[in-house]
Amino acid sequence: MIEERKQEEARFRGYKDWAEFQANEPEEANKARLEIMYGEDPRLW
Repeated sequence: MIEERKQEEARFRGYKDWAEFQANEPEEANKARLEIMYGEDPRLW
């Protein structure tokens, strides 16, 4: 489930997959990963 959402997020941002997104935008990828894993609530991070 999390893996699928990560791939969707990467494609939404114009990358072919999560690895390419992470390589090009590591900080944004990390934020997106946390949002996917813990939801939108930053208190859970």
